[in-house]
Amino acid sequence: MNVFPSQIEEIILKGEGVEPHYQLIVERRDQLDELEVQVEMNEALFSDEIRNLEGMEKKLETELYATLNIHTRVHFVEPKSIARSEGKARRIIDKRQI
Repeated sequence: MNVFPSQIEEIILKGEGVEPHYQLIVERRDQLDELEVQVEMNEALFSDEIRNLEGMEKKLETELYATLNIHTRVHFVEPKSIARSEGKARRIIDKRQI
């Protein structure tokens, strides 16, 4: 199934407490591709409790599945931890060994 980063971005940006910086990490385990979405949170969300963050991650996972019909792992990362680039942002990191 093809999924475009712009589709994922649209869903991410609807969430509260997140920045427009994210990365998609693709890995292969047991002959299946797995997708992890790392989303940069803002300073206000960073100070929240772990339980709240885990709930928000699960909510985003559910929204991605409901909209795109894909299972993903969502992981919030610290503010300013995703590399910025001068040109086009590097959104996808492919770690598969094909």
